[in-house]
Amino acid sequence: MPMPAKCYLSVLLLLLCGAASAQKQTRAEFYRSWPRELKGYQAVYYSFLGPGCFNSLNYELRFHPDRLGLGVRVGIGNTISYWEDDMPDSTGKVNSSHNTTKLTVPLGINYLFGRAARPHRLELGLGITYVHGDAVIFDEHTTRYAWLLNLTVAYRRYSFKNRLNWKLGITPMMSTTRYGGYPLPWAEGSIGFNF
Repeated sequence: MPMPAKCYLSVLLLLLCGAASAQKQTRAEFYRSWPRELKGYQAVYYSFLGPGCFNSLNYELRFHPDRLGLGVRVGIGNTISYWEDDMPDSTGKVNSSHNTTKLTVPLGINYLFGRAARPHRLELGLGITYVHGDAVIFDEHTTRYAWLLNLTVAYRRYSFKNRLNWKLGITPMMSTTRYGGYPLPWAEGSIGFNF
């Protein structure tokens, strides 16, 4: 059974056990009685640039309670807004232009290195971003959608009793289309909350 499935099954069993003893404990008492390992697995953060191309809201799930080791993330965002001319007609004349802000969906895995007692982390990650529309910054031809590969190397820090996290890093990105070129240097900054 995959690790996330085991985690979800464990949480479900704990909730069922808690429901059976709900007459004796309040919800707050039940939550405090959970093993420490089930707390602090998740984070929600806003990312500027990075895998979301321009900005994105991301959800992250970590598989170890001290926020080290393997984790996964998924987000929703948009690309930089720019004006694009429509395709030329048979005479070669371009008839109009339009604003092309595009939806992006970044997906990825990452690994955090550091010491559990310290707030500093080194993040190494690998991901792919779906762009609904033309990713003109990352490839040379107009396309209806694009997939962008990305790598992440970042410094991450936890603050306020590990409730707040922020990071700064580089996230080179490259289009996977046949028109894609070389990796484009890209930066990332993010801030979020752990729960």
